[in-house]
Amino acid sequence: MSSPDHASEEHGALGAFLTSPLGLALIGLLAIVSIDLWIEHRVHLLALLVWLPLAGCALMHLFHGHGGHDPHSTRSGRASPGKPGDRRSV
Repeated sequence: MSSPDHASEEHGALGAFLTSPLGLALIGLLAIVSIDLWIEHRVHLLALLVWLPLAGCALMHLFHGHGGHDPHSTRSGRASPGKPGDRRSV
């Protein structure tokens, strides 16, 4: 028994919509709005670029934290030195 391939049906429906008159009008409208935003608000959009590194740092701290993934490493990222006679369970 063969099942219908839903992925190709969805892709075909999207392609058919984008080539329809309504889809072409939507693409044209999005292009006009994008150009207008770039021309009229270029200074504001470029001013936001300054904040991207700061936002990137905040997001990296949110998702990765300060330390590495090694449970034996310290905050500086180096393994803590042990004495030769130490018997720690690893």
